Amino acid sequence: MRLAHAQDALGDARERLGVLKQRHLSPRAVTAEEAGALDVDVAETKVEQLRRRLEALGPVNPWPIASIAKPRSVWPSWRSNGRTSRTP
Repeated sequence: MRLAHAQDALGDARERLGVLKQRHLSPRAVTAEEAGALDVDVAETKVEQLRRRLEALGPVNPWPIASIAKPRSVWPSWRSNGRTSRTP
């Protein structure tokens, strides 16, 4: 039984390795032929669509930026005076 599970795990690992090898060997840059076949008008239209979409989305999450700009204290202000309860 253990041998069958180990063989299944080995097969899965080999399959994942094959996928990773294929991704690694895939072209990462545009070739000269692809660049020559590119329609400039279509590309400019797509870039403009993406630019408008980015503007419509706005900032991804402004909270992390605000927390970096103005760090807060770790403890709430009611603990800063040494008290353990929230009553004044």
